[in-house]
Amino acid sequence: NIANATEFLNKLPIIIDDSSVLTAEEIMATIKKYTLKDGLACVYLDYVGLVANGYQEDYQNIAYTYKVLKQVAKDTQIPICILNQYLKRNFL
Repeated sequence: NIANATEFLNKLPIIIDDSSVLTAEEIMATIKKYTLKDGLACVYLDYVGLVANGYQEDYQNIAYTYKVLKQVAKDTQIPICILNQYLKRNFL
C-alpha cells in the first residue's frame, strides 16, 4: 500500500515554494501565479507568524495575513490550510 501511495503522490504536480520573509501580498501573488499556470488544488502555508507585513505587533501581522489569504481563497476558489505556530513560540 505504501508503494502504491508513493507512486500516486509522485505523479501529482506538487509545488513547494520555500521563499523566506514574504509579505501577504507576495504570497497572494504567488498563489495567483501558480493557479493560472498550474491549476492549484490546495495551498498549505506553514508558520504564518513569520509573514512580514510591517506591523509592530505579531497579532497584527497575523490578522492582516489571514485577511489577505481569505480574499485570495475566495478569488481563486482554492482552499488554503494555514499552520500558525505563533503561540508555541511565545510559550517556550
